[in-house]
Amino acid sequence: MEVAPLVDSEEFINVMFFGDPGSGKTSAAASMAHTGKVLVINLESGVNRRSLMAQGIPVDNIVVTKQLKT
Repeated sequence: MEVAPLVDSEEFINVMFFGDPGSGKTSAAASMAHTGKVLVINLESGVNRRSLMAQGIPVDNIVVTKQLKT
């Protein structure tokens, strides 16, 4: 069985964060932008670009969908 390092993989990693408002879900998801492009599907109040930039997160690697209607 051949094992390739994750860095050589072209597969996507799917993650869903669930929790109370203000618990850091968006910041945690956005911090993955340090590794490359991240798609954020916005189901709450949005993504604050300035706040993420202040945390040193590369916001150019984050693609945000418009809020989905429920």
